[in-house]
Amino acid sequence: MEINLKSKIYILKSPFPHLLIFTILFILINGALLMKLGIMTDDDTWGYLQYAAEIREQGLFFKPHLFWYIGYALFILGANSLIPGFEGIVIFQYIFAYIALIAIYFTSINIFQNPKTALFTGICFLGFFMISFWNLFLYAESLLISLYCISFYFLSKAYRGNLKTYQKVIAILIAAWAILVKPTAVAFLAALLAVGLYKLFTKYTLSFRIYLPKGRFTSRREAEEASPAELQESVPQDCGKISSTHTQLTQSTNSTQSTQLTNSFSLHPSSFNTPSSLRPLPLSSPLRAPFSI
Repeated sequence: MEINLKSKIYILKSPFPHLLIFTILFILINGALLMKLGIMTDDDTWGYLQYAAEIREQGLFFKPHLFWYIGYALFILGANSLIPGFEGIVIFQYIFAYIALIAIYFTSINIFQNPKTALFTGICFLGFFMISFWNLFLYAESLLISLYCISFYFLSKAYRGNLKTYQKVIAILIAAWAILVKPTAVAFLAALLAVGLYKLFTKYTLSFRIYLPKGRFTSRREAEEASPAELQESVPQDCGKISSTHTQLTQSTNSTQSTQLTNSFSLHPSSFNTPSSLRPLPLSSPLRAPFSI
């Protein structure tokens, strides 16, 4: 089977070994911290719990200051609906943290196209003590970090151009949830807006690349309504000269390379001087992917 090394430089055979490593490390690290530190609370914790209880009784409503933590209050409400008490909240924080670890792994794969780099990324994520520390704390940071990582995964898929329609909907919902978990998440919103504006700007400029010399067309609309003859006249004469010169140089270079390649062979079969780039690979050296898992 032929392998197109230009279009598929890296081949991911199976992420299972890496995911198994992450699972074992996640259980060991977070289990050790749980046994050592236990579940922790803070003064702000009681505000989150009270807001969640009020939402349960009254429904969604605006509450000064705490409204910007409504994403975490709804998370508490949902977690305690399934598993009551602090334990239920921490369990679901662990679940989201594990999903975030997997998401950051595949985010690295989408960006770098190299599972070894993705493995290193996941290990660094686990090795940063404070990320695992927040999982034991009834605080908004744990959920915020997890939602950030999940959002990064969808952004990396968009970066590669393979984000499907239903995934766009999920990405928008998760990003909106992250923004409402903590007021500082407004920085994430600003980053998303910056990326969106950049994409719109580049898409607009790339869709309109008509050379407009000496103010022939004063606006985009005039250029779009112009006839083909007028657009042809708007192209400077130098462009035609450059194109002709480039064609001549290309033909001359190809002719020279063809002559040199023909002269590199002798008439006698035993004296062929085959260039190394044209020699077939021996059977003992099959094509391999640049890495192996």
